Amino acid sequence: MNGFKRFALTGLAALTLGLGTAKGLEAATLRVPSQYATIQQAVDASQNGDEVLVAPGIYTEVITITNKALTLKSESGYANTEIRGPNQPVNTDLFIISIYNSQNLKCKIDGFRINANNNETVYSIGISDHSTGNGELEICNNLIEHFARGVCPESNQFSNVHHNIFRDNYTYAVEGSQILLNHNLIYNSQYAIGINGTGTLANLTNNTIINNRNGSISANGIHFSNNIFANSAIVSIDNSSDEGNNIFYRVPLSINGSKTGCPNLELDPLFCDLINNDFTLHANSPALPQNNECNTLIGAFGENCESTPAVRTSWGKLKTIYR
Repeated sequence: MNGFKRFALTGLAALTLGLGTAKGLEAATLRVPSQYATIQQAVDASQNGDEVLVAPGIYTEVITITNKALTLKSESGYANTEIRGPNQPVNTDLFIISIYNSQNLKCKIDGFRINANNNETVYSIGISDHSTGNGELEICNNLIEHFARGVCPESNQFSNVHHNIFRDNYTYAVEGSQILLNHNLIYNSQYAIGINGTGTLANLTNNTIINNRNGSISANGIHFSNNIFANSAIVSIDNSSDEGNNIFYRVPLSINGSKTGCPNLELDPLFCDLINNDFTLHANSPALPQNNECNTLIGAFGENCESTPAVRTSWGKLKTIYR
């Protein structure tokens, strides 16, 4: 057998194992609730490479995925589709979505509101990964709220966490090691991020991290750039690579490691409506590419409102407005 054929057959075997989409194992779409009453029933019936597609609604259940390459996706996004934790006694384990893969498989969780249902104890986790294989977990386009920990990949499996909103979590919104975090909004939690990335891949880019009570980030061994840290307790980062163009606004800093790239900024990012949690940017925000030295976007969101010029007014007019 020549080298090309051997390579082709090896690649086909890997595709069959990891994705289950080779000939004879066509990927299927399993629909909830039209075909399966619960998400767990659809997961149990799925094969490698399948997609579990969930219609709008509230689903009160706990989901376990074991040894499957699977996409779990909502039809209409997190605004219309919620996975809610059941009511449980205080101080009992609550993992809404748990993944146990012993093979090199990929799972994807896409487009849900994942809600602890007020079970804010040290045992509640939105998405937990206990895998022993070297696969991948992708978490995207979700709203994750009211947990002790929102996302906690407890294994060495690589995790790609992007375009999510984390809010009102009891301890860490995200905690892990071999993790890529980009274009996430993390706000109103006790701590935003806890990462121990020494010797592994940990990268933090284009996130907006704001109004976290006890700390924006506690990390060791990461690469980070183009993030906004604002109105939070301390940023503590050790043994890391600061690749620049971050905004630190009203945040105490403790950063140790190498520094490259554009300078960091200590400027107001000029959000459109901070009071109403609109973290898009004013036209003259320093986080927009046209307004900073690196010509790149800083944070998770772009421009969404025009700057409002200051208008002089009299004390008499002010009294009229607020009378």
